[in-house]
Amino acid sequence: MRLGPLGYYSDFVVASGVIALCTWPLAAGPWQTRTVWCASAVLGCVFWTLAEYAIHRWIYHHVPYFQAVHDAHHDEPKAFIGAPPLVGIGIIVLVVFVPLAATSMVAAYGVTTGVLIGYCAYLLLHHAAHYWAPANGSWLYRANHHHAQHHYLSDHINFGVTTSFWDRAFGTSARSLVKAAI
Repeated sequence: MRLGPLGYYSDFVVASGVIALCTWPLAAGPWQTRTVWCASAVLGCVFWTLAEYAIHRWIYHHVPYFQAVHDAHHDEPKAFIGAPPLVGIGIIVLVVFVPLAATSMVAAYGVTTGVLIGYCAYLLLHHAAHYWAPANGSWLYRANHHHAQHHYLSDHINFGVTTSFWDRAFGTSARSLVKAAI
């Protein structure tokens, strides 16, 4: 769906607020609580990278409704096209926080924070890939190049935005395909 600037940028702001709310276990409780929260947050970041890859590869490129919206993004990569504001954050809270809260509130807050940090990283890196011109040779330049290959070389490669790890693991990176062809 086409968004205005307010809708496009609102997830950055709201996700940051939710992350701040989820950090309360760091301020209270024994070191064991903080350790569980930190380990859970790292796990959440890792989970995000796999979820991002899977959503992009199998939902955005294969489920008809999402494919149509995503194709619009491919057709106009600089347009503000995406999910309505707060949908991504709401899904993260429902899919991550709610089930984990039944087991451990500290882990629920930690994993949710990690996933939201990953989501914010995705939003920022995806925005940078389409709007910024990073210095040649920098890490951001390589990340932008990775995503640009998905848009302009083939939409069957390079599904990861925050990391290329899963593309390499599943053999969908442009680099993996070149090595396989040789």
